[in-house]
Amino acid sequence: MGWPWMHYHCASLQGLWGWRRKTWMCVTSVRFRTKGGLLVRDPLSTWGATASMGSQQLLEVVDRAERAGTSSNKALWERLSCRAQALAPDFSPQQLCRVLFGFHRARCRDTTLLRVACDAVLEDRPGKELVGRDAVFLLKAFSKHGFMDVLTTSFLLRCIDSNIATMTTIDISQLLAALVRLDVVHKHCDMMVFPSGLLDRLFWAAHAQLGTAYLPEADLTNLCVAAALCPPCSASSDFLLAAARRVRGGSLAISPKDLVRRLLSIKAFDEHIQEAIINATLGSAATSDAVDIVPVTCALAPEGVKTLWEAAASLLARRISELDPEVSVGACEAFAFLLPCLPCSNSGGGS
Repeated sequence: MGWPWMHYHCASLQGLWGWRRKTWMCVTSVRFRTKGGLLVRDPLSTWGATASMGSQQLLEVVDRAERAGTSSNKALWERLSCRAQALAPDFSPQQLCRVLFGFHRARCRDTTLLRVACDAVLEDRPGKELVGRDAVFLLKAFSKHGFMDVLTTSFLLRCIDSNIATMTTIDISQLLAALVRLDVVHKHCDMMVFPSGLLDRLFWAAHAQLGTAYLPEADLTNLCVAAALCPPCSASSDFLLAAARRVRGGSLAISPKDLVRRLLSIKAFDEHIQEAIINATLGSAATSDAVDIVPVTCALAPEGVKTLWEAAASLLARRISELDPEVSVGACEAFAFLLPCLPCSNSGGGS
């Protein structure tokens, strides 16, 4: 007569165990679920078997491991780096860029991998199949890691110089941002063969496409900042002049932050030229070609400065709620610089 009771007791225990097992699986699935939608309890055991990986499989693993937020797992990224170094000579330029950007997003800066990547660009497939846009993105990838190799940068710049005709304004914006990030033009100019007149050709190419090609506002702002931070040249002056004339008071496409950064770029560019003129007047030993360049505010003339002033003030007034303290201070500095350039009325009052 005790059999039914024992059967009921065992069934209850089985039900209790099943409920606990389902609950544990639910908790662990929530605990170990990642942004990429993957259930990863041990990233090293999941992605650490790198010895047999081919190029495409490694790229996919790097992307997944980065999305899973495994940057703190040093052992995993050391294995991925070793495999990437072994495959680097056989990568295409696009694949090498993808690996370097993946390591950057994971906040893993492996100097050995970066050196091997430079060697691959100079000697192997990544450099032999290179076109202008690939060279731009390789420079951008190295700049994201803050890594500068003189020979590799010179090689990439020569490739870019021979392919400027195929580059878009977005490509030029990305390139100049990378050069500014690495401070190539100032810090490393004496150590490398910087193509003569490259900055002029880049800004002329960007200027020629300014009204015809699609250009996001952020990239246009980056070009203006690069014009201010790179050594002044006639082409960068003309580009800033064209960018200033694009500002319209009725347009809301440009953000207040982008507008203020462009105005500050004009201010910095003109101040560089004024400093060069003063040094030349005082007989400074350091000569500069900047003395022959027309400042942007002079090219605009007082009426042009007035138009820029009114358009910028109108746009900022309509989007005043978006101004943070940093942008507000920058706007005050920019308007203070433009103020003396405004035309004055016959009565002596300010315009």
